[in-house]
Amino acid sequence: MTDYITLIKKKEQLLKEQEAEYESLLKSYGQSCLKHGITIPPKQILATHISKLKEYNELRDTGLKLIQLIANEKNCPLKTIFEEMGHQMKDT
Repeated sequence: MTDYITLIKKKEQLLKEQEAEYESLLKSYGQSCLKHGITIPPKQILATHISKLKEYNELRDTGLKLIQLIANEKNCPLKTIFEEMGHQMKDT
């Protein structure tokens, strides 16, 4: 029984430490937001970023499909079309 009590006390102590760290991080985040004039909540920033990434991926896929059509019509590899257009195949 004392083993369980000891374990519970350790877990409670760990929880208190993590809550204190969370509060510290939250305070630091608030100060950084004030310093840099950020008024958008983190979840909204993340949602916007994810939305823009999805849009980018859709546009990229559409572009690759068009390039594939051109490559098929010319009967050459995609790389050749990219080189003709002055682009690289890598995402940078």
